[in-house]
Amino acid sequence: MAPTDHGDAVLVALESGETYRIQVVRRPLPRGSGVALFYRCPWCRKPRRHLYLLSLSGAKLVEYLGLRCQVCAGLQFHSRGRYITRFERALFAPFLEGHRTVVPFPRRPWDPRAVSDPRLVAQELFQVEEAR
Repeated sequence: MAPTDHGDAVLVALESGETYRIQVVRRPLPRGSGVALFYRCPWCRKPRRHLYLLSLSGAKLVEYLGLRCQVCAGLQFHSRGRYITRFERALFAPFLEGHRTVVPFPRRPWDPRAVSDPRLVAQELFQVEEAR
């Protein structure tokens, strides 16, 4: 990614040699403390935080259609869920008994922790290494 002569766009070069000129949209943050950057999707022309090279074409992911936003590329993520209403939870609770765990699975040791100083978790890191 490289800046262009105009401050409102960037030039994106792919490994295949293709280049795309993507317009950049700047919007002020709510408290006026900065600016949020968005890329204008070449397909729908809406400002988006991310553009993707992969697109869904039929049942296959292809990368020859160019950069697109998530909606234009037809991408959906497995982590995306839907809200289950109180009525649905009450209705299906007898059927789900024993299939759901109330306590979430432990995420350690593979879930990294964000700390200000790595020395704060040095003991934990060395214990994980020894356990392997």
